[in-house]
Amino acid sequence: MVFTAQQTTAFFEDVNQMSIPNRTRLQLVNEGISFVDDLKVFSSEDLEQIAKNLRSPGSTLNAAGTLVPTAPFTIGAKSIIRLNLLP
Repeated sequence: MVFTAQQTTAFFEDVNQMSIPNRTRLQLVNEGISFVDDLKVFSSEDLEQIAKNLRSPGSTLNAAGTLVPTAPFTIGAKSIIRLNLLP
C-alpha cells in the first residue's frame, strides 16, 4: 500500500498509531526507515538494535571542535511492541 506523506507522518507520529516523537522519527531515516514499507525488511532483532541505537546515540562535534553528547531519542515500549507486530 502506498502512503501519502501525511499518512506516513500520521502512522509514525500519531498517538493512536506508533506514537514516535518527530525528532525520533527523523532519526529513523538514518537507520533506514523512511516509509512504512521499509519496516518489512527489518527483523525483531534489527528493530531491537535500532531502539538501542536511538537510546544511545553517542556524540556530535560542535563548532568549537569538542564532542557534545547527543540526547537520547525517545522510543517507548508501545512503539517497540507495535513495530515488532507489523508483518
